[in-house]
Amino acid sequence: MKARSFFAVFAAVALSACGFRPLYGSFSGAPGTVAAFHAIYVEPVPESVGYELRNTLIDLLDAGGSAAGAQYRLAITYREKTYPVAVQNQTVPVGAGKTINEIITTRYNYRLDVDYRLTTPKGDVLTKGEEDALGSYNVTASSAGAYATEAAKLDAQRRAADEIANRLKLDLAVWFAHHSGGAR
Repeated sequence: MKARSFFAVFAAVALSACGFRPLYGSFSGAPGTVAAFHAIYVEPVPESVGYELRNTLIDLLDAGGSAAGAQYRLAITYREKTYPVAVQNQTVPVGAGKTINEIITTRYNYRLDVDYRLTTPKGDVLTKGEEDALGSYNVTASSAGAYATEAAKLDAQRRAADEIANRLKLDLAVWFAHHSGGAR
């Protein structure tokens, strides 16, 4: 037990000597936050995926929902693409004992590409970048297949938006750490 305590103290001293500073450390404010996050206004993003992305970012950043008084504005644009990744051959009856072979899609990939800009209220760009995420979903061929497939697609979109929101939070935390004196 004493060896662990000694190692922990030694590691803390060694890391502090090299300038190590935890990214989400807190010197004033709640642990695990970057104080500047509260001063970001996340601009509205159209459509359901944009709505999901914006709300997740507001929650992750603990950002204000109002542009009034915000020190920073985060603008987001996105592109979606859905493409088949798994197909299978299916025999379909066409009547009079005849059949045809059809190729049907059984799985899709959903790709979400996001461009972001962090600006001052005057519009000066502080940082910008892009992130992307991939989600997959299966096509259900049952009688309730259309509903199940749509629900799976919406879930893939939500997962991609959540992944990008987490990456954007990290991108912004790194930017603030380098340009605002670090975590506060």
